[in-house]
Amino acid sequence: MLDLASITIKLPKENLEQSGIYYFILKQLAWADIPLQEIISTTNEMTIVVKERDINQTFSILMDMKLS
Repeated sequence: MLDLASITIKLPKENLEQSGIYYFILKQLAWADIPLQEIISTTNEMTIVVKERDINQTFSILMDMKLS
């Protein structure tokens, strides 16, 4: 598993009470045709693992979501 990169997103505490947060994030990446290698989640964090060649686009999409 070489050439992998990851981004960790801190989720709000309200994540426990709100449905669809993971769907909202993953839908954006799917629409951009970014293949995910792994998803690791805990109560307040979500880590997305992608190939290094996809990390810039992944980060850009996540930042656009944050700014919207």
